Amino acid sequence: MVTKVDTANLQAEAARLRHTRHRTREVQVGNLAIGGDNPIWVQSMTTPDTHQVEETVAQIHRLEEAGCELVRVTVPKPEDASVLSEIKRR
Repeated sequence: MVTKVDTANLQAEAARLRHTRHRTREVQVGNLAIGGDNPIWVQSMTTPDTHQVEETVAQIHRLEEAGCELVRVTVPKPEDASVLSEIKRR
């Protein structure tokens, strides 16, 4: 069975959904350039408490396996900052 596709309607719908990007300035995060004319990177944020190093690292690896290109880690308390080097090392 062959289904006839109305390409005019498809093109109109594609045009309706198309949008323009907002102009932003470029910033460097590690080796990724964000903003400007750069591609949109897939990003997420960890949910375990940062001091839970094993859980945080495991979640980062799962996000990476799922295609995440940038993972943000929260540091709500000064004592959480002390474990960032351990998380980065892994």
